[in-house]
Amino acid sequence: MTVMDNGAGGFGARAATGDYNNGLIEMTENTIMGESAIPDCPDSTNGDYCIKIEKVAVVPGGFLTKAKDLHPTKPSKLPYWGKNAGHNWAGLTHFTKNKISNFEGNTKYGMRSVVLGSVPWDSDITQPNYFYDNIFTDVAEDSFAQLASPSPGWANIKDCGNFPCSAPNNVLNSFHRTVWSGRTPYNAKPRFQLIANNPGFSPYQPDCEFKSSWNAYQCE
Repeated sequence: MTVMDNGAGGFGARAATGDYNNGLIEMTENTIMGESAIPDCPDSTNGDYCIKIEKVAVVPGGFLTKAKDLHPTKPSKLPYWGKNAGHNWAGLTHFTKNKISNFEGNTKYGMRSVVLGSVPWDSDITQPNYFYDNIFTDVAEDSFAQLASPSPGWANIKDCGNFPCSAPNNVLNSFHRTVWSGRTPYNAKPRFQLIANNPGFSPYQPDCEFKSSWNAYQCE
């Protein structure tokens, strides 16, 4: 697949299955491009959709306990996203031999545009993500990652009692044989890990550097 100027949700795969404990999602040989010359808000009077939101290239996959119907049942002027519902409990994702380019700052409308993001409704677990042989071209320091923190709204009787559910504090992204070209983040390496900022417990291991704009640690 080729994904250009993705405006909603990021590039990932989520599925509902009864055997989610052994699930593996493979995202292989795709091309993902960031900000392009195509305007996010066309100057048009024919109902063109305007996307003034943060953009994310890649998000973790997920195996869910249930899902909404795959196909829309009534017409809508808005994009059909957020199909899946339920809880993500297990599984992992491999991103292999993908080409990701042109993430060099905010969008033309001042919204942040990043390569690696979070799924904001993953309260129970976020799958570990393994990146193999991916090529990153023209990616700025502040445009590489932005990981979410737990939502304070999860601290309720229905979800996690009197404290927020902790999945965003336990995120792991592991990179192997990574190739960088053009503009690169500071300290870009072929092999490294990106772990969540878990206040009071991070960085878990020595040789980890906190990146405040990523809300994460880059580790050897």
